[in-house]
Amino acid sequence: RKFRKNNGKFEINGVSDILGITKDFRPLALEVKTSTGKVSDSQKAFLDRFAAYHGLCGVVRSIEDCEALGL
Repeated sequence: RKFRKNNGKFEINGVSDILGITKDFRPLALEVKTSTGKVSDSQKAFLDRFAAYHGLCGVVRSIEDCEALGL
């Protein structure tokens, strides 16, 4: 089941649910999932590109996952 379909020329598939900046000014991208949620190929590609530019990113399923990232 597809929740939404991006069709606009200015839309990017796979953008993380939470985007921000950490206290030490690093870019932040978090993909929030339930315990059984799956990361799509476009979400994985976005996180890979984000990490390539030294951003802090990851898939989080709990507060403990956030803490493990140092947040």
